[in-house]
Amino acid sequence: MTLSKLSETLFLSETSIRRIILKINTYFKSKKLPISIHLTTKPKIIGDEIFIRHFFCSMFRELYPPQHLPHFEHLFEILKRYYEKSNSATDISTYKLILNSYYFYISLIRIGHHHLVEVSPTENCSTTSIFFDLLQKNTVLCSIIEKNYQCKITRAAIQDIIQSGIYLFENRADNHKKNEWDQLHTLAQRFYTQLNIIAPLSTEEKQQLQDFLHFNQELQSFKTTYIEILSDLLIKHSPKLLVAYDTAIEEAGLTNIKKNHFLYEELLLELITLSPQLLATLFPHKAHFSILIISYQEERILSFYKQLLLKKLPALHSIDTYKGNIFKLDYQEINQYDLILTDIELNKSRITTQMLKISKVPISSFWNNLEEILYT
Repeated sequence: MTLSKLSETLFLSETSIRRIILKINTYFKSKKLPISIHLTTKPKIIGDEIFIRHFFCSMFRELYPPQHLPHFEHLFEILKRYYEKSNSATDISTYKLILNSYYFYISLIRIGHHHLVEVSPTENCSTTSIFFDLLQKNTVLCSIIEKNYQCKITRAAIQDIIQSGIYLFENRADNHKKNEWDQLHTLAQRFYTQLNIIAPLSTEEKQQLQDFLHFNQELQSFKTTYIEILSDLLIKHSPKLLVAYDTAIEEAGLTNIKKNHFLYEELLLELITLSPQLLATLFPHKAHFSILIISYQEERILSFYKQLLLKKLPALHSIDTYKGNIFKLDYQEINQYDLILTDIELNKSRITTQMLKISKVPISSFWNNLEEILYT
């Protein structure tokens, strides 16, 4: 699309578009990303072609839920049939097939605009043949690709997609890469040890970790960052988590992981989910947790509090309101509960359980304090 056509489509002047492109390029440069928009009569996206494809994959993942991605059903089905026929990964997950579908789609667009990746003609011949034969038989998909994206289905085009995907198609890592295997072992061991997690990873789990690294190492994040979400959910309650992770990365000699924010965040999630012991530590299950509300407020206000608590924290075992004389409290009864919510002055010397002050309507600090008591 020419600059003038783009101007008409966006209802912006060419000067405005040039200014926007300049800002985008400045952002790419500030982030040291190997990508830029070259402005001639037709704006072109240039740079590291593999990075560009993965970058746009991440953008499209945020723009389109899988089933809203153009031609998703066709793309997903052909990839699924390929994996079934090639047996390259019998345990391929739906998640990986979905990511491959995005990559496949972006690659078709890029190849159709003559943006190619240098590939070795001698590599992955059998893989190329299997995928090429399957795709050729799907005349509907071939017709869509050629008509909409000007991408002719040739062996060279398929080889470009497969080789540039790097572990998207051949996703199982070889555990004979001993140096990397040892580094990942050190990373996991140091991470869990610092968090007092004793159970070591099995050989199968280590292989899973290596497969994960290979599959995700080229993927990019576009906008969403999970560290902020994790910070609210986990890290503020377990500040050692991120410290242990960063230290383990350094000691394992895998500092390159930090250069890819997506990989950095995803690997932390993988390490957390690989250890049931760590998950139990981060999300302790309290089979029995009881709360007693002692307040001057009317019964309807106390009922309101109770309903709010049950709605927000449905796993709570019991929530009672104190029925006795609040001016002559029975501390023996009170201390049978795990937590007391109150707006009156209690004799702290006689309280052996936890206590939290309340107001007429719970505010954000109340919920934060309550969660801290429940989950730490």
